[in-house]
Amino acid sequence: MDRTVAVAYYPEGAGHATRMLAVAKALEARGVGVSLAGGGPGAKYVEHNGYEQFSPTAVDFVSDYQGHGAPASDGERSAGDDGSTDATATADGWTAPVEGDMGRFGGRRVGIAEETGSLARVFARSLPCSAKRVRDYVRWLRDLGPEAVVTDDMFAAMAAPVTNTPLYVLTHNTASYYDAVIEQAFTWLLNRYQLAGAGAFLYPAIWPPDPGDPPGVTRVPPVALEASGAEPPPEDVGVLLVPSTYSTGFEELAGVLRAEGRSVTLVGDGEWSCVSALLPYIRAADVVVCSGYSTVMEAAVGGTPCVVWPFTDEQHGFTRVIERTGLHGFKVEHSIPHVLRAVRQPPETPRYENGADRVAEFVGNRLA
Repeated sequence: MDRTVAVAYYPEGAGHATRMLAVAKALEARGVGVSLAGGGPGAKYVEHNGYEQFSPTAVDFVSDYQGHGAPASDGERSAGDDGSTDATATADGWTAPVEGDMGRFGGRRVGIAEETGSLARVFARSLPCSAKRVRDYVRWLRDLGPEAVVTDDMFAAMAAPVTNTPLYVLTHNTASYYDAVIEQAFTWLLNRYQLAGAGAFLYPAIWPPDPGDPPGVTRVPPVALEASGAEPPPEDVGVLLVPSTYSTGFEELAGVLRAEGRSVTLVGDGEWSCVSALLPYIRAADVVVCSGYSTVMEAAVGGTPCVVWPFTDEQHGFTRVIERTGLHGFKVEHSIPHVLRAVRQPPETPRYENGADRVAEFVGNRLA
């Protein structure tokens, strides 16, 4: 493999790592060498798949601004001498009343404690860490000298022009997802930067063209990490629960589903072991309940009905697009009672192509 492509993923949540792993494997299948970077909660999945990686300084805007979870301290966010970092967020749960009474939860909703987030925390934590992350990526790209970088990480995208590295952006994130003016403005500027600076802005959408999509993107099918030589999932996956880093209430949801006599697999609980790819479990499941868009894409590719329970601003944003476009195969719910109802009456089976090969083909054809 004479050609090398850098593949970098965003450090907030493990789903960013799995989608970029799918691209890395698809590039390797085309005879292209890859080097990975990202760190954060997704690092263990990258390493479980047998890859070494570079872990730049971690950043967690979601915890710092939206207040989802306990933000890592400055020390936790700085990469160690070996480039490692541990910045996994921990979510705090709370309950709030919901209209109506739908069973044992008395209409309660499990949500997220918001009071920990603030602009002050963004300025004190996220912004200094952002500068360090860009610096780390610049050093990494200069040492590596790849022919291109493919990334969903805004900081790798900022480092690419400094090192004259051709850039390809792969992300669904867009300004239209956000209600807060500051998030809208920042994401709008980021989208414009990505469109102007990248060889292509590859947009993995499960929905048809929508007015909220950034103009000028190159649409690709949803991206999912296929399994290669992995152990098959058990026969009784049943309802597959896949919380994101910032989700709460999934253990409580698992308890009531099991009390109803359902088989439940909760990713990340005490009985769960790290796997090289989640897609076989999704294909074997009766229905998937998740929060993050990466798992939504995997459910789309896996052909499994999906109930989406959003928590972060970005998650609420893409689920509004799902609802607005009336997609088959997906339901959006916002409380445990409503999620339970959707699991009992799941949506239709979605059918989508895996876009990982499409992304690898696009990038591979443009390498020197």
